[in-house]
Amino acid sequence: MTMITDVQTATGTSPYVEKKADVLGRDDFVTMFLAQLKNQDPLNPMDNKDMSAQLAQFSSLEQLFNVNTNLSALTDIQNQNTELLSLGYIGKEIVAEGDKLWLMEGKSCRGSFTLANQAECEMVITDQKGKLVRSVDMKTLSAGEHSFSWNGKNDAQQTMPPGAYKFTIVAQNAKGELEKVSTRTIGQVTKVQFNDNKPFLYVGNIPFMLEQVISIKAPAADTES
Repeated sequence: MTMITDVQTATGTSPYVEKKADVLGRDDFVTMFLAQLKNQDPLNPMDNKDMSAQLAQFSSLEQLFNVNTNLSALTDIQNQNTELLSLGYIGKEIVAEGDKLWLMEGKSCRGSFTLANQAECEMVITDQKGKLVRSVDMKTLSAGEHSFSWNGKNDAQQTMPPGAYKFTIVAQNAKGELEKVSTRTIGQVTKVQFNDNKPFLYVGNIPFMLEQVISIKAPAADTES
């Protein structure tokens, strides 16, 4: 390991859906069918075939209603299960796709990145306003995964305030071409928040979707700067 001495809230949609006037529900069908029976001409009653056809339609409607009800119940169970599993992330250390670092007072923060080819690398750390905080010449690194720890100090060796920072890896191969670099954040989950029934894991105030999480494990021992 190399030692280095904005939350968008999704807007939910309303759960209430206006019922279209031209769509009949199960209760509407039953009401209409009973009204037909009540108001039919005793001298010219409803044909048995017509009645059977309407009952068959009702049976199909009832089955569809039950299927939709069961699917809705399964969806609710799945959402509840996702919520319970997500809450289990609190306090755990995750590795997630991203380029952010969460710096806590008196502690170092960590990240990692992957190179497709050997390259000369420089790491640049900036604050939330994009202002340069620290630049580090990482020399020549081989292809593969590399991790680092930043002690929170700037180029003047002054301790930076706690908060979110961004790191960028500038990698140049032997041909002088810039290499694509995959970056990851390493940090402890401090809370879970649900937006539109989707869980977001927070490292400090940095949110991550479950799809971004690569691995999870028990937290490592605190690293002092």
